[in-house]
Amino acid sequence: MEVRRDRLMDYISIPASLIVCSMIMYDISVVYIMIEDINSNTTRLYENAVYFLQGNMIVVLLCAVSQTFCNKVRSVVGVLKDVRCQLLHEPLKLQVQYLISLLKDSEVIDAGGWYTLGYGTLVSAGSFVATYVVVLLQVGGNSRTAAP
Repeated sequence: MEVRRDRLMDYISIPASLIVCSMIMYDISVVYIMIEDINSNTTRLYENAVYFLQGNMIVVLLCAVSQTFCNKVRSVVGVLKDVRCQLLHEPLKLQVQYLISLLKDSEVIDAGGWYTLGYGTLVSAGSFVATYVVVLLQVGGNSRTAAP
């Protein structure tokens, strides 16, 4: 079972990482363009907001599915711990303990050990995007005012 999980994580980790990194770069550019549209009073703001929401939908769904999977595995592990405590037959207790240890390893969907997919990933990505949009606005604002 562990070999299958490792193989599955190998298949998932690279595409998930590419999707998350692409979303972050996309978000930085779209948010920067939206702020520039607000400053220049153009009417493309709503169009860019729709693009922003559409672009983030797959990452939000990916993280939500991962978080739901982790919550379900934790729930099953809790039930198995209760069952283990009620068992009287020692070999069955050992088998349930082995199953718990297998599930504990599968509790988190991670992308090659770099990060875990879940709601925390969305919060981290959002703070990353906000930081770099602020940097772009500061640098972009200085270069425009310095030009003749």
